[in-house]
Amino acid sequence: MANKLLIVPGMTGCKLLLNDEDVGWPSELTLKAILAGEAGGFGFKLDSLKPDSIVETLSMEYLPDSAQWQPMRTTLKANSEIKPGPTLELAYNQLTDFGFFEYDWRADIRESGRLLMEYLKQNMPENGQWKIIGHSLGGLVTIVASKLYARENNDSDTAFSQLASHVVLLASPLDGTMVAADAIINGDNLSGGFSTYFKEIVRTWPSLHQMLPAWYWSVKKIVNGAEIDDDYCLQDDAPWIASKPEISLSMLQRARDARKDFFRAPLSRMNNVKTKIIMSRAWATNNHVVRDALNNLTVSNAGEPGDTSVPEETVRKMAEQIELDRMLSFGDDKETQKHALVGCDPVIAAAVKDFFNQ
Repeated sequence: MANKLLIVPGMTGCKLLLNDEDVGWPSELTLKAILAGEAGGFGFKLDSLKPDSIVETLSMEYLPDSAQWQPMRTTLKANSEIKPGPTLELAYNQLTDFGFFEYDWRADIRESGRLLMEYLKQNMPENGQWKIIGHSLGGLVTIVASKLYARENNDSDTAFSQLASHVVLLASPLDGTMVAADAIINGDNLSGGFSTYFKEIVRTWPSLHQMLPAWYWSVKKIVNGAEIDDDYCLQDDAPWIASKPEISLSMLQRARDARKDFFRAPLSRMNNVKTKIIMSRAWATNNHVVRDALNNLTVSNAGEPGDTSVPEETVRKMAEQIELDRMLSFGDDKETQKHALVGCDPVIAAAVKDFFNQ
């Protein structure tokens, strides 16, 4: 019998397996896992490989057609395939009664949502519907699953309640995150000297582009020494054309299509499901880039309260009333864990469990 309590983890929340070998990745979570002595570590050490080999291993290939959700190749390494591996349970150590949906967090979020929908249908608990936590990217995957299931059921806005009784969107970037832009512009800050190669890798990941900020103050320009809105969001082509680094415009089209079809009105196909959007406002969180006269993009140090990834005030500003009514924010003065580790926060975990008991 399937566990009715399910976590859909965030980006890097589960490991990647190359031909059933642990690839590992130097994310905040895996670093903390290693420091804590968790078995497995990095598997085979990425640090021992040449950069070109890492790029080949972790890059994907997609058709330029946004309607094609599945990748042509999950790795560029010959005669190989990357699949999702075990969840990094250390990141959810306050939620020990939960099972996990493991997926390739690099992939098109729409395809991950389709796979989640199929998993929910095929593994229904015998004692009721699912109770789901969608953490970070996992929240977006859950939203897609709800809307795809509605499509299968004459676009019913209550159909998903057949599968799920409760859904928590935990620290989910409903309108994007500047972390995605930072990864594309600056590269990974956890692997010194690897940023150039990291940028090459992430340009092949649809999910990262689909989490680029969609608010229209995410790009600013300098006029007479002051920052003013540039009338673009980072899912638009204009900020990236002739910019450094260059990215694929077809990936930006994927981002816009995913947002148009799934991420506007995120709760609209969860009627009769008890829903809660839980965020933190305890940490300074970037909310825009600055574009200079040469079209270079720089992530601004200025920001707003959030969880280091999701800017809480921006989410509220972008939300419709139905989302605002379901939002619960925690923390001022660093009273909560940062974005990647909110599942380790006892106050937030207690709120989730109390909600699931309603």
